[in-house]
Amino acid sequence: MMDTHGDSHHQTLSRASVLDGMANQFLETIFHKHDIVGSFPLEYATLPLYLLPAQRLQTTALVVVPDRQGVRNLTEELQRKGVGYPEVVALDGSQVPHEERDILNAVQQKRVRVVYTTPETFATQKIQHLFLHGWVGFLVVLQGQFCLDGFSGSFRYAKLPELLTRMRKRPPTVVLTPPLPEVLTLALCETLSLQAVESFNHPPILSKAHLSVQHVLNPNQKLKALYRRMNDELSSSRRQAPPPSRLIIAAEPRDVDKLFSLLSRSHPEGLYALHPGLSWGEYKTIDRVFSHQPGATLITTSYGAYNLTLNPGFALDVIFWQPVHSLYEVFWHCYRSVSREQQPIDALILYNREDYQALLYRIRAGKHLPPAILHSDQYNADAMIEQQVKHLKMFRRWVLSKPCRNQSMTAYGLGESARDVFPCGHCDRCQAHPFRRFSEQILQYWLY
Repeated sequence: MMDTHGDSHHQTLSRASVLDGMANQFLETIFHKHDIVGSFPLEYATLPLYLLPAQRLQTTALVVVPDRQGVRNLTEELQRKGVGYPEVVALDGSQVPHEERDILNAVQQKRVRVVYTTPETFATQKIQHLFLHGWVGFLVVLQGQFCLDGFSGSFRYAKLPELLTRMRKRPPTVVLTPPLPEVLTLALCETLSLQAVESFNHPPILSKAHLSVQHVLNPNQKLKALYRRMNDELSSSRRQAPPPSRLIIAAEPRDVDKLFSLLSRSHPEGLYALHPGLSWGEYKTIDRVFSHQPGATLITTSYGAYNLTLNPGFALDVIFWQPVHSLYEVFWHCYRSVSREQQPIDALILYNREDYQALLYRIRAGKHLPPAILHSDQYNADAMIEQQVKHLKMFRRWVLSKPCRNQSMTAYGLGESARDVFPCGHCDRCQAHPFRRFSEQILQYWLY
């Protein structure tokens, strides 16, 4: 039971937990000790999904977040809602010893409702001690897609599946992800050894995303294609209200800086860049401006875009400056925020063979794995590199394929056959041979 000092916090926590149907279903499922896999678009409020069960069941939810930046984002969001210590705490390795002792004592006294932690801290003995004594009511894994191979941040959850499998007293587990293809949802359940799984999916509206690929021969041609794209949008945005926001995704932080210096000469207004060298205050300022200023342009890496706040009321243009690690990331960036309220999303992949070879070389050399993983005996770095190469080659096969882009991506996301989906009519493949694509689709429809 909570003390009298925490009664006001308890009431505030109740107000912060929005009582919607999905949160009540989560509450019932956790009460019956079942695991949960939930896939929701970016704008869906997932905080009540674990706040409500923790408050109603008077238990502690341990929430695993990919990095400290995500922990800080979530704790600050709850503080703005009036929920703070001791109901919500963070154990991410940045606390001094006496702060950790106070937090662990508060968890033992059942005064804490949510504990945010990182994968590195989750593997420590003090966190495992909480599970051993039954002080954690249920476990929540945010951005659960990182438990699978094929994402730029997959190395962050490299040890998490093994830790969950070896756990002797494992509470109900809730895995929350952005919209994923059905095949990946099944693979996620198998990887984490989830038992008696209840699935709650909020599928995106795939028809609102327009995807195309442009092949470029050299860096100069690629830069001209980017300038042309931005200038065309600038002229068309003058007839639109509001103008579309633009998200440019590069492969490396150094590419972000280089592209920012090139674009700042011709498009200095509304141009921002996110890279690891920014302070916390600078990051929050850029994120706030990009989510509230229509027509802004943001350059970042694929992993840097995971914590961005996108405004569903703005039309969005996603430009992949270089190849991404896998086809999964293309699906995620295009459909993570597509809902009925979302304006159309246009996505363009600028594919150059030299960029693909450079990324393949860096992956095989282990440049995309931290040294702590690459040179550690606890991780199978060779297997992780092999999986990264496999997913990159799958992305290349899709880029060079002939079917309609949106047709193949929609079939990939829904787990359907491509012949069951009509061509979009506006991607690079459909515009190249529009009548032939339509005729092929009609023939396939009648034959099968």
